[in-house]
Amino acid sequence: MPAVEQWLFNAFSVRFGAEWSYIKISGNQGAGEGKTIGVTIPCDFITKFTLDVNVTNRVRPSRNIRNLSIGESAAFFTLTFSDIFFKGK
Repeated sequence: MPAVEQWLFNAFSVRFGAEWSYIKISGNQGAGEGKTIGVTIPCDFITKFTLDVNVTNRVRPSRNIRNLSIGESAAFFTLTFSDIFFKGK
């Protein structure tokens, strides 16, 4: 999903993304939309790591059943560690 991200105060970042979908198959048509929001928080406590949190919500049109939309939501968490074995500059 395309998104824009902005770092604020060189301390954390926020992002927002949106998509829209449209299908037309054998005369059947449908539309859907989705959005995502997220934040990235770097931390330098004992070791360097970054926490990423994203939440996505989508409604997709069915390609097989007329007038059916399928909703889905997902939360995504990531911890990324750096400088574990070798210290950076």
